[in-house]
Amino acid sequence: KSDTLITGADGRISGSFVVPTDRMNGTFRIMVFADNDYLNSAIVEVSEYKAPTFEITFTDAQRTYLSGEDVKISGKIVTFAGMPVANCSIISCLTRALWYQRTARSNGEPPLLQDTITTDANGCFAVTLPAKLFDESDKKHITFYSYNLSLACTSKTGETQEASHRFYIGKHRRILLDDATFVNDAPIKLNVSIESSDP
Repeated sequence: KSDTLITGADGRISGSFVVPTDRMNGTFRIMVFADNDYLNSAIVEVSEYKAPTFEITFTDAQRTYLSGEDVKISGKIVTFAGMPVANCSIISCLTRALWYQRTARSNGEPPLLQDTITTDANGCFAVTLPAKLFDESDKKHITFYSYNLSLACTSKTGETQEASHRFYIGKHRRILLDDATFVNDAPIKLNVSIESSDP
């Protein structure tokens, strides 16, 4: 299927399409052309939607933790009916990235820790991350790391749900600039904010 779109004053286009129903779900590609010249493309994954039946929540997660101390993060897994998901296996993965990077993969670093834990009879779990994992003496720049704990739980019915928590070690500040698109001959306005790792 193809469609013709007209850019607005800021050069943007917007459109929509219906996923074909005469073929299997999977990978689709959206391609953009201008005067028959290829400009760009995007991949869209189409799959059957199944409503989740349970969720992972962190009950005591903090934004920052003290240097030199173990990090303990607890949580609970319950169904949307309020019932605990007991004896559920959880795969935990701890990664880090320089604060300006969105994911640890951009660092090219392997995970700091991978482990498997299990919920108790009440659906509760606890992850203890040793302080030695947060050694930042190898930094080559005057900066700091953010850490991300991701969890993946698969129930006995085969359903998998994920959750993650991002945090810092020690107190830090950083200045943030919002993403923006600028138009020629128009005033430039930047939204600036300061983000703190304090609780």
